[in-house]
Amino acid sequence: SGQPVLAMANGHCLTFHQGMQAMVRVADDHFMASSLFSQVRAALASPDVKQGHLARALELSSTSFRGQAVPAMISMDLAQQQDLTLAHAETLVASAMVLQSGAEF
Repeated sequence: SGQPVLAMANGHCLTFHQGMQAMVRVADDHFMASSLFSQVRAALASPDVKQGHLARALELSSTSFRGQAVPAMISMDLAQQQDLTLAHAETLVASAMVLQSGAEF
């Protein structure tokens, strides 16, 4: 079950959304400065986490992580950090829904 995922060399992962009749991005490296980023990476490494389409897409999108988020995190104020983390959580939920992987989230 779930949708096929296309993994690009730049770490972006896409799938086809039937309702919108368009390709949508389900994972990328834009949320490395999110408070959730390290928790998601730790969860992906856990043997207790079911590795479905969403987990695999997140794993592929974070393979290019080289610490570039640290300067971004330092320059953000608390409100910016909270906004980014909220956007990250919303994106994870939306991606799980598009990939029909609700059990993963």
